[in-house]
Amino acid sequence: MREVDPGFTVPIISHLYFALGRLEEAQRALMVSLRAAPVATPLVEVALRGWAEDGWEGSQRAIAEFFAAVEGFSPHVIAMSYALAGDADEAFAWLDEAYRRRDPLLITLKGQPSFDPIRSDPRFDDLVRRVGFPAD
Repeated sequence: MREVDPGFTVPIISHLYFALGRLEEAQRALMVSLRAAPVATPLVEVALRGWAEDGWEGSQRAIAEFFAAVEGFSPHVIAMSYALAGDADEAFAWLDEAYRRRDPLLITLKGQPSFDPIRSDPRFDDLVRRVGFPAD
């Protein structure tokens, strides 16, 4: 898709930049994808305010809080933002909620790079086991 539209991005691209430690590029990619979202204006404002207050972590925390206030929003996606913000406890609280609600996005749990910051936590392996992934 990027060959057709060099400006195309999805949130995962920003998460990959994050994994590489390229936070400014991560934030730019995030802003592009957020501007394409159905709730673009308030979400972009929230993310930019979070960035101004606490950089990448603040931006991700603000996004998580924004989505947490949307009834029925995917707890898996909220957990991703908390994980990227470095807030393991909130990430796991939302992952437990995703498990309780049977969020279909949990199928991406093991391969989702957004969870790399919390992957070494024993709670992650426990959740992987509860979801039913085969043991490695």
